[in-house]
Amino acid sequence: MVEDCFMTWYKEKFPDWDPSCDDCYWGLRSAYYAGWQRHYAIDMALWELMELNQKLEEDTDNDI
Repeated sequence: MVEDCFMTWYKEKFPDWDPSCDDCYWGLRSAYYAGWQRHYAIDMALWELMELNQKLEEDTDNDI
């Protein structure tokens, strides 16, 4: 999935370039993957915070 997204992005940005001949290809790919992983980690952390907040609200409602 990530590879497909990267290739779509790469082909849109550099339509005339052949990835096998591009010296920057692997660096761009590594940076794209790092950004994807960071986004995923942040997304998971935000979901966990949201779930904790909902649980806290439920616990607070039950105490009243």
